[in-house]
Amino acid sequence: MKLTVGAAQPGALQMRLDWRMGDLRWRIFQAALAADGANPRLAALLARDASALPPVRPLAADDRVETFDCGVAELDAGLRRDAAEVGLVSEDARGAWVAIDDGQVVAYYATRWRRLINAAQPTAAETPLLLVRRLALDRRWRRGRPEAAADLFAHLLHEVISWPAPRRPAAIVAFALTPATRRCFLRWGARPIAEMVNPRSIMMSMADIERARHVRP
Repeated sequence: MKLTVGAAQPGALQMRLDWRMGDLRWRIFQAALAADGANPRLAALLARDASALPPVRPLAADDRVETFDCGVAELDAGLRRDAAEVGLVSEDARGAWVAIDDGQVVAYYATRWRRLINAAQPTAAETPLLLVRRLALDRRWRRGRPEAAADLFAHLLHEVISWPAPRRPAAIVAFALTPATRRCFLRWGARPIAEMVNPRSIMMSMADIERARHVRP
């Protein structure tokens, strides 16, 4: 199975982008944020030791990305574009993280900040969200490593947990998922976002993640 998230977005630097939502959809999303979604699956994900991954670190401009092949050309091109844009992205955007094996990038994820705004009350406090815009593994490298994708996503969660509390998002979200990829996220303990808010999507609130750290897997 190809485990990939999102699609490349040509020329898009990682900036905070507004996500304006009508009042009813905004209230539904806020109720989802407040709900207790911690579960043993999420706790098990957080307990992973990332043994299926080589070290993961921020993408560098000179990383060898040209051979990366996840099976989705747009995501391969997105990684190369991310490498070309290193240094052009704001410090707070968080950018892309890569796993390096034998000098080659073999897995990566890329994030972008979004600001959730109630269109009916544009002056109300915004809700910061971290969008997982891409997550992919090289298809040759991932053979025989069935747990590598879970370890990569667990790395993202631990990275976010390590940030100072005032800089953390209210939730981690992913949109435009294929049915198979969405099932993977749900198996890892994510929750679906209400269909009327955004279909084919998932979320993990920071409250869920913090509570899951104290749940026995």
